[in-house]
Amino acid sequence: MSENEKQQECRYCHGNHLTIMDAEDSDAEALVSGNILKVSVVDTSGAYINYCPMCGRKL
Repeated sequence: MSENEKQQECRYCHGNHLTIMDAEDSDAEALVSGNILKVSVVDTSGAYINYCPMCGRKL
């Protein structure tokens, strides 16, 4: 499967893993790292994912 232009340029799943969500009033954040969606509230936990939640690229 080939990536479209949007997927090739996705800043969330390519290069520096940008934060998808960052709650200013708490210590919560989420980001894509490889094929893992990392969610941090107080402790960090993660779940394996197959697609980038921002662009849909297969990981």
